[in-house]
Amino acid sequence: MSDIFISYKREEREFAEQIVKALGEKGWPVWIDAEILPGEQYRQVTLKRLQTCKATIVIWTPASIESGWVLDEAQRAQHRGVLIPLMMAPIEDYPLGFGQLHTHNLVGWNGKADHVLFKPVLTAVERLVGPPNSNAGGGDKKKTERDDRISGERAPLKRDELIFIAVASAIVAFVSWPFINIAIRSQTTFWGNDFNNLFNFLRLDSLFYAVPALTALGWAYDRWEARAAAQKPEMRRTLRMAIAGLFAAALLLGLAFAAKDDGTTAHFAVWAAATWGATLVARRYGPRLRALFAPD
Repeated sequence: MSDIFISYKREEREFAEQIVKALGEKGWPVWIDAEILPGEQYRQVTLKRLQTCKATIVIWTPASIESGWVLDEAQRAQHRGVLIPLMMAPIEDYPLGFGQLHTHNLVGWNGKADHVLFKPVLTAVERLVGPPNSNAGGGDKKKTERDDRISGERAPLKRDELIFIAVASAIVAFVSWPFINIAIRSQTTFWGNDFNNLFNFLRLDSLFYAVPALTALGWAYDRWEARAAAQKPEMRRTLRMAIAGLFAAALLLGLAFAAKDDGTTAHFAVWAAATWGATLVARRYGPRLRALFAPD
């Protein structure tokens, strides 16, 4: 059973998942509300976990300090003496009643369990929970590893992040073709100077069809990478290098045969690669962007 509870603002779930993964790598299973089963009462399950956990990690951000739910959970944990407050994004001041309690600053943490900024968190968790259980039996150990993979798997990209990807994809359609023209020394490259095609409902390569399709592919890739990395964390870098290599090869082939297809392959290679890059950016910085622009 998990002895560590994490309190966070729902829109900033990635911060919580980073902590879940880091603590899981060190041997501490962490409970997060994603583990609530269908049909269970959210409030009852959360309250039970909050009352029985040995440590409660609260994530302070500009959004969470305005959340009544997070404040209530933090207050209950503080009353029990099991609160570990962490600041994951810069805030002007701590909520009333929590200013006298030392809050560890994790702004700039890279998400790694061995990072110097995370070491005080490990010390605080061990002080409250005890050393991690590294001698679990075969069946229990397999179950714990499975639970850690499930709880550590990232949440799907949210609406704001998908909008960012779609906008980035649309912008690339306007700015990439001149560079392809220069690269192949052609004035009749895919779309050429005719921007009207971008808004033509009758063309499958218009913004109305290509942008949603590329955004959906970005979302699908993110889910695929998350599941693969949950099984083998070292796979994330390998997957990204492989995808980058595929895009580079497609671009080179497109440039080599541009005379036959008027640069269509080269243009789509750049367009898809840029959408993929926007997906990675949205995944990495989405929660912090929402913290800056979302009042609640």
